[in-house]
Amino acid sequence: MRIRNCACKLLCTAASLLVVHSSFAQTTSPQKDENGQQVDGEIIVTARKRLETAFDAPVVLQAVSGEELGRRSIVNVEGLSRITPLLLIGENTGGVQGAPIAIRGIAGSEINPFSDQAVSFNIDGIQVARSSVQRLASMDVSSVEILKGPQALFFGKNSPGGVISIRSADATAQLEMKVSAGYEFNAHETRLEGYVSGPITETLGVRVAGYFSGMRGYIENVGVAAPGSLKSFGYGPQGHEFAGRVTLKYSPDDRFSARFKFAYGEGEDTGSTSTNQISACSGATPQLASIRMDCQLNGRTSLIDPGPAFQAIYPTKHGGRLYSDRNQLLSSLELNFTPVDNVTITSLTGVYRFHTENLSNTSAIDIQSNLLYTPERVTYRDINQELRVLTTLPGFINVSAGGMYQSGAIDYNNRAYFSPGGVITSLFNVDNSQRGKSYSLFGQLILKPANNIELSGGGRYSHEDKRLRTISRGIEQISAVPADSWSNFSPEVTLKWSATPDINLFASYRRGFLSGGFNGSAGGNYTGVKLNYDQQTDRGGEIGLKARLFDKTLRLNLALFDYDIRGLQVAATTGVTNLSTNAGKAYTRGVELDGAWTSPLAGLTLRGAVSYDKARYEQFTFACYKGQSVSQGCNLAPVAGVFTQQNLAGQAIVRAPEWGGSGGFNYENISRFKLGLSGDANYSGGYFNNAFNEPLGRQKPYWLFDASARIGAPDGRWELALIGRNLSNKYYLVRSSEQPFSGGPSGSASANRNADIIGAPNRGREVMVQLTFRLL
Repeated sequence: MRIRNCACKLLCTAASLLVVHSSFAQTTSPQKDENGQQVDGEIIVTARKRLETAFDAPVVLQAVSGEELGRRSIVNVEGLSRITPLLLIGENTGGVQGAPIAIRGIAGSEINPFSDQAVSFNIDGIQVARSSVQRLASMDVSSVEILKGPQALFFGKNSPGGVISIRSADATAQLEMKVSAGYEFNAHETRLEGYVSGPITETLGVRVAGYFSGMRGYIENVGVAAPGSLKSFGYGPQGHEFAGRVTLKYSPDDRFSARFKFAYGEGEDTGSTSTNQISACSGATPQLASIRMDCQLNGRTSLIDPGPAFQAIYPTKHGGRLYSDRNQLLSSLELNFTPVDNVTITSLTGVYRFHTENLSNTSAIDIQSNLLYTPERVTYRDINQELRVLTTLPGFINVSAGGMYQSGAIDYNNRAYFSPGGVITSLFNVDNSQRGKSYSLFGQLILKPANNIELSGGGRYSHEDKRLRTISRGIEQISAVPADSWSNFSPEVTLKWSATPDINLFASYRRGFLSGGFNGSAGGNYTGVKLNYDQQTDRGGEIGLKARLFDKTLRLNLALFDYDIRGLQVAATTGVTNLSTNAGKAYTRGVELDGAWTSPLAGLTLRGAVSYDKARYEQFTFACYKGQSVSQGCNLAPVAGVFTQQNLAGQAIVRAPEWGGSGGFNYENISRFKLGLSGDANYSGGYFNNAFNEPLGRQKPYWLFDASARIGAPDGRWELALIGRNLSNKYYLVRSSEQPFSGGPSGSASANRNADIIGAPNRGREVMVQLTFRLL
């Protein structure tokens, strides 16, 4: 489906709407809430760094207010995938960065500690291209915008897959307090969160928010420790985490304002691999694990810890047990100055730091002789500075321009130990450090030749440098390319036509850019090895329609997109090594439709969405999967007479389901009590969950069902809720890998046994009771 055909279909749809809905009432500009909340039925967004409604913004996005998130019981970033088709977010997948995030199949690499993800976070204006920031991003949220497609112009370092923009709540003019306590029965999780907000003086306000969670775990460990080994937990991930944020807002007059936010969080648990399962086997039973595993995603795993013998080699405070310790902070300072009317100068300064240490059972088994242990330690440090000027003149022309600088540092220690015959053997011990800096200049010009026509154009020039230093077993290694740099100019042009006050059509051409980088693990072998991979560039366009029909009771959004990708960054685990590489060419093309209807029955709203995406490799030669024969496609790049690579051209991009959809309702009734009911269903088509596109690494289509019931005071001062998520108890994988040391050789004339597949599934059924008190 190409853009020309998309345009014809969209214009035909718009014409039909105009015929059906020929009379519209004039609308006034909505009041603008500082926190981006919904005002007068409209959600205020900042997708173009301007306060405008989601309806008026010529951008394909999903905007949700904090109030709506609460009604739908979405308490973490992973829950956003339940309301946004073609958005996949893994909950707990074993990479040091956290979970992979993919929009329309574009994801980048979360398993390479040195790479940026193609879908980044923008939290209170600060860009973070790693999913490790999820917990801080989920606390005391005011609004969320999920921006799809390349977002080069307005959001710091370019994000070719999209941006999840989150704004936390600000200080309020009056005293407000909230405390919420919940208990989830299946994982035995206790959750506490709340805030207190109000003025300190007439010009200075403060808000303090906090969160705590402690759980037994939701994946049962049925492993049995043999003599000399250790089983330390019955469910995973067992542990706790907490986070807090302080916000100060200073507004002495209407010419200047300052907003400072400081968030800190830390957690400790049995680690992401404590939920790893053998999800698929090439035979009836696992090749390396005990028969307690049945090669299915069913909420059960069989794991043991390294134990006392490993503690003597790698001593930690956890005594040979699997663990993950982490802490992070995110700080931002936003200064706004209006020297003259309708001209605003903004300075944004941000600091992000993340540190984690973990010990993993990477092989996901319970037999001491085949265990692969991987201790890791990583620290990220990013400093961001952005300066921009923006005009909001009532006339023909407006501009936005500025620049951004980022300095980044990554320190990563990676070890691997194997225990054949019960003897612990060191495979490698590598210290990596990467230092980088990037800067960019951007600008946009908006022209309004008529009241109902807007033409905008601009671009961002970006330059990024990175340098890698490697020390293996105390000896410095010199790779073939120890430093690299990338430059790019990404333009963007958008034409918007307000056909009526309640129908907006727009078409845009966009480019996106994701810098290249280095691989942080090569099994300890670095000398003379080329570790770098190249940049990714996206180019294409979108056509969109936004409509408010039948006295604004029905809202529809339709978008058609078509993007070509050069150098798509793909990552996979091969044995004990995590590597990123580039696909030569790929594309993603599709259509998205979503809507919401306020029914005649007071308090009842219905919502729904459906998406189609054809995302394919056009040129991509990649490593063969374990056991793949010549007839199965492993027929390229022979080494010593054995083929080593396969051609994936024409096959689906990893984590790119063709179909996605959702539907749900929300009902509220206020009489003696405030009653609420909500229900949602989410569908995802099948997709490959690892880059080899091997048959065992394909996730089948699945449905997820959520529901909640609430009762409370009419003024909102208290509420009791029963919340259910994933009620059908469906398990699925967003990312998988081949189990180390399983599977036979590839590239031969006859097929050998494939590797067993392991991965950390999503959380199963959740049933939570939650009690909330508010002081308003």
